[in-house]
Amino acid sequence: MVKTYQLSNEGPHGSMIKMAPVTTEEQMNKETCLKVEGDSVMGVKPQTIVPDTHGME
Repeated sequence: MVKTYQLSNEGPHGSMIKMAPVTTEEQMNKETCLKVEGDSVMGVKPQTIVPDTHGME
């Protein structure tokens, strides 16, 4: 299972940390941590888990 953490207070533009199983020739489903830094064009902000329901009936 892949887990993504969106951290807006990490660095000047935030960052995303992704924990994902990665399979190589030597190891199967090894838990791996990947980090992507935000920038001035695409900053990282937390995402809400409850959708905006305005306008829904």
